[in-house]
Amino acid sequence: MADQRQGGFSSVLVIAAVVLMSSLMVFGITVLTSVQSGYTQELSSTRANQAALAGLDWARYQIARPAVPLCPASQNVAMPGTLAPYTVTVRCTDNSPAAGYTEGAATVRVYLLEATACTLPGGAVSCTPLTTSNGADFVKKTLATWVQR
Repeated sequence: MADQRQGGFSSVLVIAAVVLMSSLMVFGITVLTSVQSGYTQELSSTRANQAALAGLDWARYQIARPAVPLCPASQNVAMPGTLAPYTVTVRCTDNSPAAGYTEGAATVRVYLLEATACTLPGGAVSCTPLTTSNGADFVKKTLATWVQR
């Protein structure tokens, strides 16, 4: 009887190794995509926060600078540079009584400032009525502060 050799074991081993390597590559790409998406969302959130801070600074300037404070009920403010994709809606509310508060000889008024920064979906003109259901890339940050003058 002649020796008959069994063949094909190494080809099964190679196919199993290729399948295993392919699975690892798919897993790695999925993890990398998830990490990149999270980083992008965090960066957008931070930029929206900076845009809202800039909106509050703009509103403080409107109140502090002129002889008669300007308190816009609602106004969109355009952002420069890397904050340009964000629209900032600034709202100001005068929370003082009609005559204001008196401190010594000065009359003081108290203003509530709110700045909402967002990435506007197509067709929208303001951040304030929007919700988080406006898409995966939608970012919205609202900051508020009190100012007296």
